[in-house]
Amino acid sequence: MSDWVLPFPDNCITCAHGVVDDLHPNGHRGTDYGKREAKLGAPVKAIALGRVVLSEYHHNLGNVVVVKHATGKFSYYCHLKDAGPAVGTYLRAAGEVIGKVGNTGQYSFGAHLHCGVSDERTGVYAGKVYDIVKYVKEQQALAKKAAPKAAAAPAPAAEPAKKPATPKAKAE
Repeated sequence: MSDWVLPFPDNCITCAHGVVDDLHPNGHRGTDYGKREAKLGAPVKAIALGRVVLSEYHHNLGNVVVVKHATGKFSYYCHLKDAGPAVGTYLRAAGEVIGKVGNTGQYSFGAHLHCGVSDERTGVYAGKVYDIVKYVKEQQALAKKAAPKAAAAPAPAAEPAKKPATPKAKAE
């Protein structure tokens, strides 16, 4: 499995990050998945390994889970059907299920996952946020770029073949 995955395929997106419309006059602060595989009750995958640093109910965003990753960034997942894993839970791999698509919170108008990336644990509520699709694809590209270098590392040199021993001349 890859070190980075998206919660759902791109064709499940119902509202992209940054979209400005009547619901999001200052720009949508996340990516919404809510069609095809991203239906009510569908398993939500974490984008990478990490530790759960926030798992709570928020009146606007419903059941929210935030995961801190080794890059120092935080991924957030909102409107989950049920409470997520407890704070401190370690996610051992990208793609580990952290919840199910739900319809919780005042800002949910149908079953979907609202998710993104931020610089802070509480960035889901305020602060700078990043497009989760762009971020994950950048991390995948970095991992792919680094992989050939590791694979191209020289193999340890083989020992030279031993020469057959030449018989020693006998002293006369």
